[in-house]
Formats: sequence, structure tokens, C-alpha cells
Amino acid sequence: MPNNIKLFTVTWSTDTAGPSPNENMRTEVFFKGCNKAITGNACLGCFNSPLWQDDAQYTYTPEAIASQIKEHAPSKYVTIGGGEPTDQLEGLIELTRLLKEDGFHIMVYTWKDLYSVLHNHTGEREGFLQLLQNIDMMVDGIFDPKERLYKMHEGDGLLSSVGSGNQTIWDVRDYRLSGHELSGYKMRDLAGLHLKMNDDLVYITTEAKEPIKLTVSQKGAA
Repeated sequence: MPNNIKLFTVTWSTDTAGPSPNENMRTEVFFKGCNKAITGNACLGCFNSPLWQDDAQYTYTPEAIASQIKEHAPSKYVTIGGGEPTDQLEGLIELTRLLKEDGFHIMVYTWKDLYSVLHNHTGEREGFLQLLQNIDMMVDGIFDPKERLYKMHEGDGLLSSVGSGNQTIWDVRDYRLSGHELSGYKMRDLAGLHLKMNDDLVYITTEAKEPIKLTVSQKGAA
């Protein structure tokens, strides 16, 4: 089927995949393949080179992956990365839809710039609009080793999960509730990040900073 997913692995419990109320423990799903990397344009300093190639011995339907996550994940906090998960956008949309129907909090990593994608009137833009209806958080932007902030063993849901200061952490749940506006912060402007039991996302800024705002509509973004 065209939306079968090339999957690398699943880490059932980790504190390096974003915030959660459960001591920042989440389940992390790794998609196989990154078109940017295999065409010779890998992000400088990418730590996931084994996931670049899009070859996979097995592919799985979104339904099969969702079923396994629902059965084995220790909590309903899931992060999806890669590779580049949005290179398999159709399967990603369906997987996140199935998980969201079951009440999962979903975070997605992408190297792609959300602002640029939502100004692009291509099929990918329409796919991203569908994806945003299913997820709660998105971290976007190319990893920049000159602004590296990542600390694997920090376990704080922020430095332990986001690589560099130029990347943006978007509160997509807020967009789903408002229906028209995304907000977020650059990693460099944050001192902390917390997720409450009711899924409210709390940003702690290094100084008085206004969030980045991105107005979204079916016709375009501003």
C-alpha cells in the first residue's frame, strides 16, 4: 500500500524525546529515510546517519504500528522522528490520526521549516495542514552545530531532546484549539519546557520574549 511506513525502530521509554508529565518519559518512533541526506544535503552534524537511507527490509501499515504502540507504550506520550518522518507524509498523517483518536500526545521532529512549508502551495503544504490536526507539538529546523545545545543526559524534556538554538518548538495543540494560529519559541530563547497533565505546554523563557506567531488558513499563512 502507498502509505506503508518504512520504520527503523521504536524506543518504548526514553527521556530524550521531549517533555511529559511523567518525568519527561515518552515513546519514540524512528522513521527510516531522509531525502535531504540521500541527495547529498545532510544536515551538518546529523547524529542519525544510519537512518538516512530509505531502504527497509520490512514496511508496516500505520494501523499495525498504531496497534503495537497502543499495546506496548507505557504511557500516551509519543514522539516521531527519523530520518525525516514527513518524507513519508501520507503514512505519518494516518498513524498520527489513529494515535490521536486514542488520546495520545504526539510530538514530531522535522528539519523542514514550518513557516516555509505553509507558504508553499504544493501537495506537501496540504499534507502538513492535515498533520497539524493530529499532533500536539512540532520541532522544526535544520540542526546547526554552531548553536548546539543538546545534552543527552539532561533528562529535562528540552535540552535532552532539541539539538540547536535555531530550531523552533511549536505548540500545535494551541493551533488545533484556536483553529488559526500557531505559536512557538526558538530553542535559544528557552530555559525550560514543561508539559502539564492536561497537555498544556509551558515555556520558560530566558528573558521577556514574545512567542513567534504563525497565522494559518486553508488559503495560506501569514
